Amino acid sequence: MKFRTSRVLTDPPLPPVTQFPVPAPSPPAKLWVHRYSTEAWQQSIYAAWRTAGLSGLEAAPDGSGLVLPCPRCKGRLTVSDGLVSCQDPCGWKASGEPWDIAKAGALAKTAAPVATDGRLPLWTLEELLAFEPDPSDEIWAGGVLSAGERSAIVGSPGVGKSRLALQAAICTILGKRFLGLETRAPGARWLFLQTENSGRRLKHDLSMMCRGLTAAERREVNGCLSILNVDAMDFGSICMAPDHPDRERIAATIAAIDPLVCVIDPLRDAGRGDLNKDDGMTETCQGIGEVIRAGNPRRVPLVVHHGRTGSLEAGKVFGDDAASFARNSKVLYGWLRSQINVAAAGVDYPGTIIFGCGKCSNGPQWGAFAARLDEGTMTYRRLESEEFDLDEWTESMGGKARKSAKQRPNPQQVAEVLGKAGGEVRGGVNSPDGLVAKVKRAYGVSRDEAATAVEAALGDSIQYMDQPRSSRSGGSPVRVYVLKGAKAQES
Repeated sequence: MKFRTSRVLTDPPLPPVTQFPVPAPSPPAKLWVHRYSTEAWQQSIYAAWRTAGLSGLEAAPDGSGLVLPCPRCKGRLTVSDGLVSCQDPCGWKASGEPWDIAKAGALAKTAAPVATDGRLPLWTLEELLAFEPDPSDEIWAGGVLSAGERSAIVGSPGVGKSRLALQAAICTILGKRFLGLETRAPGARWLFLQTENSGRRLKHDLSMMCRGLTAAERREVNGCLSILNVDAMDFGSICMAPDHPDRERIAATIAAIDPLVCVIDPLRDAGRGDLNKDDGMTETCQGIGEVIRAGNPRRVPLVVHHGRTGSLEAGKVFGDDAASFARNSKVLYGWLRSQINVAAAGVDYPGTIIFGCGKCSNGPQWGAFAARLDEGTMTYRRLESEEFDLDEWTESMGGKARKSAKQRPNPQQVAEVLGKAGGEVRGGVNSPDGLVAKVKRAYGVSRDEAATAVEAALGDSIQYMDQPRSSRSGGSPVRVYVLKGAKAQES
């Protein structure tokens, strides 16, 4: 296919699917500060900024408004009538209601300051020792999907990778669990650069997925999800290699939407050259990293890539061979920080797919599990160990039975942990002394498995309440788990 390079400067940004239009870019922010009309607005933006985990809000010396540090470069950020703008070269800005501005600030927060004087950003020892990681950097719990980290979903053609990515996006946007994983980036924008699914296919899947959503949830997804409309394109690639005609249009689209997660589906169409060779895969990965992270080092490239095919190869979705499950895995494996392997369970298990951990650099290796497609909603549901035996499946695929991950505690076992702790435990999922941490230590399971066990026990043997913090600064409520009725009397 030939490309006319003269079109690069005149073509508009990539068009989105009509069901999920691209949100209009924020208007240019005013670069001056003036006095707010009411004290209530100042209190609202202050409360929202603190609730989002940001700090540094203070009055301007001249009394003209509020000033706070830019969440991206720590420079001077001015706030005026619902508009914020960084006056340093970083150029970050946001607009809207106080909570909208605070959420945008939380998403733009980076692990290290961005240098604005031409030098590289550097850590000192004291800065690193004093650094407090942002919990929202783990978009999915356990480091499976982390802000700024390169990730991939790898599986054979037709296994449902694109559908899984859409389900993941909707769950994350709405703050719901995805296949048992806790999601921590509600309201984050997702951009799908995809070349395989037409509007007809996307409408079918998304119509089914949105059946159970409320009107408010659909509006939230509508404002946060953008998908490349291949029906309106006169080319079929999404290549980001240097000097490629697609690169400028993709960069312009990303700059306009400013997504947190950018899905590249499939990786094959983002490449130039032979991806089975190291030089072709290396150039492709470098191009993706340069374009996706430009302007926001927290943005996540999530690539969808083809893996091994055949029943014998599917048995390598987890275990010792999981790292080599992807095509040209040597280069790709070194580039990725997280790799999710997916394989069809086979004709004996219709609608069932197997998930395996190919790589998880920011967290522990998570245990393999199975999920089944619900054709009524076109979403996958994670299966319990008693619903699907991974060892039996592995043997049926021609491999040796492998030791499965430790069985998730049942509600009775969770209640026993809570009872031994006195019947009341304070602390959420990330608390080192919370109920999730206690269940994790008691039964030797992962944090995600422990969190799932605690959630399953709610309403059965335990309940929780959210209590306000006692400190003057306020902040998010503290979760307290307690035993229910008869269970509390038994303890």
